[in-house]
Amino acid sequence: MDRSTLHSQSEQLFGWGWQRALASGLGLDDRTVRRWGNDIPVPQYVDALLESLVALRRAGAPLPGRWTSSRERRGARRELQRLCALAFSEYRAGGLDNLAAPERFGRRQAMIVAEALESQGNVPAFRLGRQIRDLARRC
Repeated sequence: MDRSTLHSQSEQLFGWGWQRALASGLGLDDRTVRRWGNDIPVPQYVDALLESLVALRRAGAPLPGRWTSSRERRGARRELQRLCALAFSEYRAGGLDNLAAPERFGRRQAMIVAEALESQGNVPAFRLGRQIRDLARRC
């Protein structure tokens, strides 16, 4: 894989800041990714990985959590906070009274809310809990 192919595929997948997103997904320093194509050849596994991610994107399937763009993760976090606020407004007295400030919730707190909702024995609460859990896994 040459530098231009790396740039085009990565920008298509991750958008602005693709070097940091790719490095984070691979567990590498972003300086290493920046050197690929200049000083260091692009490893073969990166070529295969990018082809797989592009194929997933073309098929309309969501990318695994560590490969989603920061824009998508921010949108998912906003939606997660909205759903947690909805859960608080509807089910606060039933198991969510020991949690506060849903607008500041992160992934862990959202998983607690999901668990509390799923154990209520109420179908709408269970569905909302599943929705929160699925979103929290993507963040």
